[in-house]
Amino acid sequence: PFNLVLEEYEKEKFYLKYAGSADTEKLKKEEAKELILNLLKEGGLKMRKKEIQDMIKKKANIAERTTQDAFKALVKTGTIKQGKIGKENCYFLPEDIED
Repeated sequence: PFNLVLEEYEKEKFYLKYAGSADTEKLKKEEAKELILNLLKEGGLKMRKKEIQDMIKKKANIAERTTQDAFKALVKTGTIKQGKIGKENCYFLPEDIED
């Protein structure tokens, strides 16, 4: 994928100009963040990391590494919280009650 810009070269005459490649990884990360939040809102108090990753992979075919980056970004901003269920990482929304 790539970006195009519409530029005017004469009055009411335009051309398309190549504006570099699109950052599809960044777009996928944003999509993964949105899906993580939706799953946590729908899924209850806590969800295991693997469970979320599997659902995102199935639903949107987003790579595990991209999903991991999305988890990190959401935790860093405080949008979601990280915890443990046994030895597994789990995630939940800040307003959810932690056991």
